[in-house]
Amino acid sequence: AATTIPSRLLAAYASEEQKKKYLSPLLEGCASAAVAVSEAGMNIENGPLTTSATVAGEDAWTLQGTKNYVWNAPLADFFLVAAETEQGPAWFLLERDTAGLEIGLADKTLGFQGCAMGSLTINNCQVDNDLVIGPCSNRNSLTALRKWQNEALISIALGLIERCYITALSYAKQHKSGGRPIISYQEIGFKLAEIMTLDQTAQLLAMKASWAQETNSRDTDALLGCAKVFCCEAAEKTASECLQIMGGAGYVKDNLVAESFQDAKYLTIAGVSSEISRMMIADAVLEMY
Repeated sequence: AATTIPSRLLAAYASEEQKKKYLSPLLEGCASAAVAVSEAGMNIENGPLTTSATVAGEDAWTLQGTKNYVWNAPLADFFLVAAETEQGPAWFLLERDTAGLEIGLADKTLGFQGCAMGSLTINNCQVDNDLVIGPCSNRNSLTALRKWQNEALISIALGLIERCYITALSYAKQHKSGGRPIISYQEIGFKLAEIMTLDQTAQLLAMKASWAQETNSRDTDALLGCAKVFCCEAAEKTASECLQIMGGAGYVKDNLVAESFQDAKYLTIAGVSSEISRMMIADAVLEMY
């Protein structure tokens, strides 16, 4: 997701020169990027960005602000930074060595230990016009970004569910209690049956949301929200139940289920959180019916 989302943003909104300079190296695997949007207490769908950009002469902008929870920040070669201008939101391409750009240390996170998250402090960075996407008269690029984030999180959730299920099922077949495999006990069998039901339902809902998007169905936004909520919450529940099945073996470190248990929580709060997603689903239903 750390590479896919910057690539999609550039492909959809950047100029041809910007694509040649920044998108091509990403697609070739020669560069890494990060999208910097999140700010304290911000709802990008309908709230203004506190990071601001003002015109500095005829050919440049001055950028000021702070970004939090930026995936890939400690590693990225360049950043796509969202900021508010008098004409509307815009994206600013900042290379790692841009004067005035301070990249924080990697945050210590509960899960996704292999990923790097950090903050950006932007102190009066001077950005040339040819490194600006926008300004935009609407917030479509920000809305699209959240949609792409949700799609990535749904995919991660599906993989996490499958990984936990396969690991717990294998353990239940091999581990014995009372002289027989624990899968033969009804309580364990019921847990695995519930997990399989969640797994299959999550996959079907994700596919339906994808189909709705491809066919431009009027309920696309509602279905994507439903898929985000269900798949990510199912991943959290699956990880917990699989850890319960494996007992002490699932609780020790360097175990796929323990790792998934830590990772799963992030899925429900990242992108559009489960709570806000439910509100957006309700709004979409009211508009449709």
